[in-house]
This record gives sequence, C-alpha cells and structure tokens, in this order.
Amino acid sequence: MATAQRSPNYPALSLGQAVEAVRKLWNREKRTAVSNETAATALGFQSLSGPARVAIGALRQYGLIAKADTGHLRVSDAAIAILLADSDEARLAGLKKAAVQPELFAELLHTHGEASENAIRSHLVLKKGFHDEGARKAAKKFKETLALAQIDASGYTPDDQQETPEDMAGNDIGQIQDAVLGRTGGAGGKPSDGVFSMNVPFSKGTISVQVRVTGDAISPAHLARVRKYLELAESEWNAEE
Repeated sequence: MATAQRSPNYPALSLGQAVEAVRKLWNREKRTAVSNETAATALGFQSLSGPARVAIGALRQYGLIAKADTGHLRVSDAAIAILLADSDEARLAGLKKAAVQPELFAELLHTHGEASENAIRSHLVLKKGFHDEGARKAAKKFKETLALAQIDASGYTPDDQQETPEDMAGNDIGQIQDAVLGRTGGAGGKPSDGVFSMNVPFSKGTISVQVRVTGDAISPAHLARVRKYLELAESEWNAEE
C-alpha cells in the first residue's frame, strides 16, 4: 500500500499562534518543568495526541520551550522575554529572534524573504520535497511570522551577526588599512577593485556612522573627497544652528 507523502519538518503554527500557545502554558505552569502530557493539557488538548505533539514541536522550533528533565519541558527564557516584555520594542526584539529559530524559516528568509506565498510554495515543492498542501501551509505560516515580527528581509541582519561597538572599532582599523592597500577582508584578503566600507562607532549613545565608497578603483584621492564632503556638511550644519 502506498503511503502518503510527508513534507519536511516546519512549524505547524505561525509565530503568533505559537506565542499564544506558550502563553497558556505560562499562565498554567509558569517556569515549572512539566511532562509533555501536562503541557498538552495546558495547551488545551485532552491528551498528548498527534495535534498536541505538533503544537509542542512548533513551540520547540521557535525556541519558546526548553528541554528540562527527560520527557519534561518548560517555558524558555526567550518566551518569557516576549510574554513579560516591558516595552513594545523589547517584545518585538524577542519576536524577531524567535521568528528565525526554525531552520526552514531562517533559510527562506535568506532566499525568499521578499517572495510571494505562491513563489515560496513553488520553491518548497520543487526544491525542498514538500507536497503541495504542506508547501502551501508552510509558506503561509512563514509570511505570517515575518509580518508579526516586522522583519524586512531586504535589510535584515540577525542579532548574532550584528557587530558590537568593540567589534566595530577593531574592524575599522583593519578596513582602513585594507582600503589603503587595495583589499577587503583584513590581512590576507583578496584584492578589491572598488569597495571601501567603514563603521565609525561612538562609545556612548546610539549614534553610529557608516561610510561606504564604491567604484571601479578606490584611491586615497576618493577618500579625501569624501572627507571634504563631510567637512562641508558639518560647516553647513553649524551655519544653520
């Protein structure tokens, strides 16, 4: 007898649905480590049924629950940060992190972050081995998750890839040296014909200046011209004040 085709693993819940589900678990059990059966009941299921396991699996993929003792789980710190956020900004930051925890969603954000649901569905069927119904559901959950987390795929950078001020300061030195030597990527980097990028951090406050120069061949003369433009901008600003 032929068996039904199963799609690869993906969160069966959108991030919004997952957050509401973990809220039920938090309201019932708080930080207590509970069995899967108890968690299923807290989520509104009568038993640890197939649908209950699917829901728990989705919470796990988003990082909203964490493994405790064998056969037990608890509400994760990441979920608590969302549920008990003291500001909209903090809650949104937590949602952004959770949105890209599922492996499939992180991959789709990189390859199809700005694509339509239909284009994503087609990709999942043709390239990822999904059957049509599973691809349709996965594409829908992915788009709903991006919308909730307010992720703009065109400019999104995961938090774990963002530079700290200390990292930026260290990189600036290497970038300046590389620009003079006509290369990118630090010592041993490949020669670059026309890209110079530099971040200028400030030790206090939230200001960060980014300078990027592109062209066929960057020379010190081009950087000197950039410096003059910055000096002119500063002069005009002071005049207006």
